[in-house]
Amino acid sequence: MKRAPHTLKPVSESRENTPRLHFKGPDAELQINSLYPGIYDVRYDFYAYPVESDIESAAIELQDPAFTAHQGEFAIHADGDRFRVDDGNVIIEVDLPSGTLSVFRRGILIHGGFIGSSDTVVPRFPLRVYGAPPRHVKGVFNFPMETGDRFYGLGDKGGSPNRRNRRFLLHSRDALGYRGDFADPLYKSIPFIIKWNPDKGVWLGIAVMATDVIQADFGVESQYFYSFSLRNGPYRYILFTGDSYAEILDGYSRVTGRPAFPPAFTFGFLGSSMDYVEKDDGEKRVSEYFDTIESRNIPCEGLYLSSGYYKSDNGHRHSFQWNLRKFPDPNGFISHIRARGYHVACNLKPGILIDHPRYNEFAAANSLIREESGELYVEFYWGENASFWDFGNVSAIDHWKRELRDFLIDRGVDGIWNDNNEYEIEDTTVPMHSQRSTMAMKMCRASYEEFLLANPGERPWVISRSGGIGIQRYARTWSGDNSSDYDSLRNNLLMGSSMGLSGLPFFGHDVGGFYGGPPDEKQFLHWCQSAVFQPRFVIHSWNAHGKPTELWSFGEYFDSLRSLVLQHYEFLPYTYSQAYQSHLTGMPIQRLLSLEFPCDHELPDDTPAYLYGDAILVLPLVAPETSEVSLRLPADSKWFDPEQLQIIDGGKAFNSQVADNRTRYLLRAPSAVFRSNAPMKHFNGWLTDMQLDVYPPVATGNNQPTLDTDRNRSYRTIIFEDDGISFPSAGKLRLCTVELSWSGENSFNLKISRTDQGTWAPEDPGRNLKLNLPEGFTFQDNSQLSIIPFGSEFSNVELTITGQYTNRK
Repeated sequence: MKRAPHTLKPVSESRENTPRLHFKGPDAELQINSLYPGIYDVRYDFYAYPVESDIESAAIELQDPAFTAHQGEFAIHADGDRFRVDDGNVIIEVDLPSGTLSVFRRGILIHGGFIGSSDTVVPRFPLRVYGAPPRHVKGVFNFPMETGDRFYGLGDKGGSPNRRNRRFLLHSRDALGYRGDFADPLYKSIPFIIKWNPDKGVWLGIAVMATDVIQADFGVESQYFYSFSLRNGPYRYILFTGDSYAEILDGYSRVTGRPAFPPAFTFGFLGSSMDYVEKDDGEKRVSEYFDTIESRNIPCEGLYLSSGYYKSDNGHRHSFQWNLRKFPDPNGFISHIRARGYHVACNLKPGILIDHPRYNEFAAANSLIREESGELYVEFYWGENASFWDFGNVSAIDHWKRELRDFLIDRGVDGIWNDNNEYEIEDTTVPMHSQRSTMAMKMCRASYEEFLLANPGERPWVISRSGGIGIQRYARTWSGDNSSDYDSLRNNLLMGSSMGLSGLPFFGHDVGGFYGGPPDEKQFLHWCQSAVFQPRFVIHSWNAHGKPTELWSFGEYFDSLRSLVLQHYEFLPYTYSQAYQSHLTGMPIQRLLSLEFPCDHELPDDTPAYLYGDAILVLPLVAPETSEVSLRLPADSKWFDPEQLQIIDGGKAFNSQVADNRTRYLLRAPSAVFRSNAPMKHFNGWLTDMQLDVYPPVATGNNQPTLDTDRNRSYRTIIFEDDGISFPSAGKLRLCTVELSWSGENSFNLKISRTDQGTWAPEDPGRNLKLNLPEGFTFQDNSQLSIIPFGSEFSNVELTITGQYTNRK
């Protein structure tokens, strides 16, 4: 008779070994470890299914090696047929007869418990494991699901950010021209979710810390439970508890790694198109691109150089091989770009085509993935057969780094664009199959480490199309090969919110669409409007007609398109300050309104509008033949309209026409937005002309506000500036805290204080910060305070300015 799946039941023994607890059953052992206050590591080990050492080692790398577990203290009690663990706000119970785990926070069940009832045919145990060891074992985690539960995360999945009532595959795929509303799988598969139940006020994060998670199901199989399926272990997940999605993300990024802080220039406008380097005159076409940028007075930071630069004469793309007919002097080419003040990131792929001139050399060095038999593994890739670089092999990683240094870094390349790194290894008998989800992260880590070795103290510029848990430690990303249509425009915006909720705040999209015919004029305009308030503004395309999508491709709209790039630069100081906070906490820059305003239960999850940072409500146009935005504003909120010079109450419908040359937005009240006060050609993290727009706390709108007397409606943010390339720990930065609060009667306080305790300043310290208030507000008794010294004079200073509302009549 075939044996039933293995489970943890009944629990017959427990051992307290603070901070790790052990619960033993006849088939398995459950371990619970306190990693940090409110963060718990849950692991099942099955005696019949030990996890192989290479898989175990790969899974360990999902966790940030810099993370050190907090040694918490548990108090455990036997309570009849259960064990009860008390950890302050959190109570963990283990039911002895079934091995079921239940987690309570402040008396409310937030995770686990029994699924259904004894009369329902549903899984009765939190984990079932079955199959033939060692590499054909499947496990399924089943967790009870309540009616009000919503789920967010998983990476760049399409459709609504709320994953409820959908099932997702969790392996990565090269998805050219995907449908943004339902295509699955896509490029990034991150088995981390945020669960929110607005009815009960419950927040929870779950990260499945395994390398071969197959699928996540949120109510498709059953409305009683949600599940994660995985192969070959380890059977481990981490629970993150808290009072908001921000706390959950802070915990997740604390354990799996804070998002790497990219160089300042990467937040600016960059060009790209496959077409530039596909043809024989690639070097000339790149130079002409920058000629046009300069002649048309468009700020630009550089170029993403597509794979055509290593496309051989037979049409095949051979990594680590410059096409010397297209680029006879690669060093001179890169030096020329750098001398003009631009940066370049070069595309690189881990698939080595079997006709690569150095294929046998790479194979002989044992740098390519092999089958169980020892033969080289070969898979279809870019129209041909290829083998893949083995980033699970230490010597292969070292080999990749040497090639990376010789091929790109020593030539002066600024960034490494890791592309087509989904590792679509289909054969489950290949040993690397169970670790394929980690390959993109390890590839990016190699790029990050080698760039850092060559450029000590400078933040690496690493880009990756694919990734899983931990990819944020090394790389920023984008939404892959989208299409030039309104469906992609709208769904990419939703996808951006989802990536932020998956620990990936530094993302972007191929503006205008990568695949398909060229966008029409209005569609491209709306694409560029959407990119104004995003952390990546890159136009990237591949079109069958061979013409790149460019700002000057749409004659009558060029002035408006250029204005949108200028608007992006105007707000880059704000973006950069918000990005620094994301680097510290894992908080998204693009924020979902339903989670940012959780008390308003009527806010939809699938609106393309979003909060950008902590202050700017972005209202994008995502449909053809329209120039009007419409949105019900979040309840219990106040907004300043910079165009109509009005103050608007939340909870009401807002409608507005949108000009072609600006992206429509509102400002949260209270808030303060740091921006540029003059056009700039490049962004290097430091400004000479700057402005702080101050939006005081207000109690009523309708164009006749009064100041809010609720002391809880205060605001705090930061102004972050640095040299644009150094790690913040080097101290080459200026960090100021900005606070807004009600101060009594009809007055408010603006407080600006230097908080970095450093002495660094740029060569030109004689700078002033212009303070700007909405119409009807003034600074009391001293209008000259609207301009304050902000150079080296503003050192270890705390400045408080009182303002007031003055009736306009």
